[in-house]
Formats: sequence, C-alpha cells, structure tokens
Amino acid sequence: MKVWISTATLASLLVSGYSMAGNNLAGVEQGGFGHQATVDQSNPTSTNNTVSVMQTGDSHQASVLQGALTDLNTGTVEQLGLMNEAILEQIAEVSESTALISQTGDGNSGWVVQDDFVIAGNVSVIQSGSMNEGVAAQVDTGGILGTLVVTQVGVGNYAQAIHEDFAQSSVGLVNQQGEGNIAELFQGDITELGFINATQNGVLNEAYVAQEFVMSSTISTFQNGSMNYIEVGQSAMSGGTVITTQMGDANTHATTQSNDGQTAIANQVGSGNTGNIMQ
Repeated sequence: MKVWISTATLASLLVSGYSMAGNNLAGVEQGGFGHQATVDQSNPTSTNNTVSVMQTGDSHQASVLQGALTDLNTGTVEQLGLMNEAILEQIAEVSESTALISQTGDGNSGWVVQDDFVIAGNVSVIQSGSMNEGVAAQVDTGGILGTLVVTQVGVGNYAQAIHEDFAQSSVGLVNQQGEGNIAELFQGDITELGFINATQNGVLNEAYVAQEFVMSSTISTFQNGSMNYIEVGQSAMSGGTVITTQMGDANTHATTQSNDGQTAIANQVGSGNTGNIMQ
C-alpha cells in the first residue's frame, strides 16, 4: 500500500495504515484550506482494501485509486466546504467493491469510476449545495449486478450515471432537487434485466436516458416542475419498458423504441406539454 499526502497550513492530519497482502487500510483526515490528498491502493496482490478520506474546509482535492485484480474494496471520500473536488477509481476486475463520495457545500465535483469487468459493484455520489457535478460509471465489460446512485440537492447540478458494455441486472438511479438540473443515464451495449431511473423536482430540468440492445429492461423518469425535457431511447432486442411522467408547464418528452414487444407509457399533467412516442 502506498499513501501520498500533501497538506497546506492550518491542517489537522491523521494518517493510519498498514500493508499486508490484503486488508490494507488508509485513513486521511484534513481540516482547513487548500488541502490535497492522494491514496493509491493498486497492488494486484491485495484484496479487501479500505480507503477513507475526510476533508473539512475550503478548496480541497482528494484522489483515491484502488484496483488491479482486487475484490471487496471500499473507497470513501467525504468533503465539507466550498469548491471541493473528489476522484475515486476502482479498476481492473473489481468485484463486490463499494465507492462512495459525499460532498456538502457549493461548487463541488465528484467522479467515481469502476472499470473493467465490474461484478456486484456499488457506486454512490451524494451532493448537497449549488453547482455540483456528479459522475458515476461502471465501464468496459462491467455492470453485472452493479448499482449506481447519484443524489443531488441544490441549484445547477449535473449528474451522469453510466453502465457500459454488458449491463446485466444493473440499476442506475439519479435523484435531483433544485433548478436547472441535468441528468444523463446510459446502459449498454447489452442491457439485460436492467433498471434505470431519473427523478427530478424543480425548474428547467433535463433528463436523457438510453439503453441499447435491450432485453426485459425498464426506464422510468419523473419530473415535477416547469419547462422540463425528457428524451428516452431503447434499441434492438425486446421486452423494454419506458415510463415517463411529467407534472408542470411547458414540458416536452420523446420516447423511441425499436424492435418488438416494447412498452411505452407517458403521462403529462399541465399546460403546453408535448409528447412523442415512436415504436
């Protein structure tokens, strides 16, 4: 296990760790202004690693790397303050691993990636404040039994949840409350028994959802507010279901499905709404 930490003044720092073939632990606690923490647990011979980074104050940065043929890893980054940034990566055949970023404040950015044959992985990005950005991804022959959760509360948030390349029995959830939010969710290239959901409550929200090579998968979107926009697409195979619900004024929705045995349900309540379903 390797731990690299750089701190500025006014920092309170706690680092605990031990290195073995497995069960490695790295703990970083920083308080103050302008800190940076980087933790690397990418030894291919170690499993069941744990990283915990907690930062309080302003303008912090945290970077965590776990992976290379390892299982049962846990990565957690918690930040309190303004203009924080967190990157958490679990790479190379990561199974039954958990990645969590929790941010409270303004102008935060959080990126979580589980990469290369991800089985039963769990990814969560939780943000509270204004102008937050959250990205959660399981990519490259992954997303089997995977879960992606992005929760944002505030104004001007942006969320993206991605299952890429054979998303089987995987779940992607985005919940946004505020104004001017944008959510993008994608499952593919082969999506089987997948579930993807975007819930938005506010004004000027947008949601883009896509599933490719779908079999028995469900897309559910819900918007409550004014001037919302939803676009959903499913392609190929069969058994796909799309549910779109909009409540408010001047909403627009478009649903496109291809092949046989597809189901599309749309419900709009308000004034000036436009709906388009193509199968």
